[in-house]
Amino acid sequence: MKRFLAISSFILVFIISLSLLVNNKKKVIFSDYILTPIYNDINLDTSFSNQNLTSELLLEYLDYNAENLKTKTKINNLIKKSKLIYISVGMNDLLEYVSLEDNILTYSSSLLTQKLALLQYNVHEIISSILAIKEVEITYLSLYYLNDSSFNELIKEYNADIKDILEGMNVNFIDINEVVEIENYTFTIQNQKEIYEYLAWV
Repeated sequence: MKRFLAISSFILVFIISLSLLVNNKKKVIFSDYILTPIYNDINLDTSFSNQNLTSELLLEYLDYNAENLKTKTKINNLIKKSKLIYISVGMNDLLEYVSLEDNILTYSSSLLTQKLALLQYNVHEIISSILAIKEVEITYLSLYYLNDSSFNELIKEYNADIKDILEGMNVNFIDINEVVEIENYTFTIQNQKEIYEYLAWV
């Protein structure tokens, strides 16, 4: 009887410990358009998200196991504790090739095409680096449209190409242009909230 109780107690402790471990898993987002303080009540860890984030910078974070100075969290440890990771980078990569004046976009199609090809490579490397740390479920959020039909055609082509690549890596893809309607060339606060609430509860 005592042996049975001891075994039962061990199993109970093991189940509780496992439950705590599972509950400690996080949903993480690496994003370049987040306003973190507004959404600190939503179940998404935004430790390495900021409005200046580029694919190159996120790659550096991963290469050097960057630490969030405020939370003292290292990116590798955050990935190891995560159960879902969302990635939304790329628009900042394009900014130096795009100018906006009087609501009109000006850009070089050839330079933008080259940058999109580099971004595609970077996204592949980012995801490969994350999966090397942990085989975690990853969802990539598409680039979003601006108020220019020619620009949007380039973005549409990129989104289609990266979706095909990610399917081969067993990575989920969400076209945010279909989740919410993007107004003009930027997100509204409400649009951001809709996206984050969508990601936080799916």
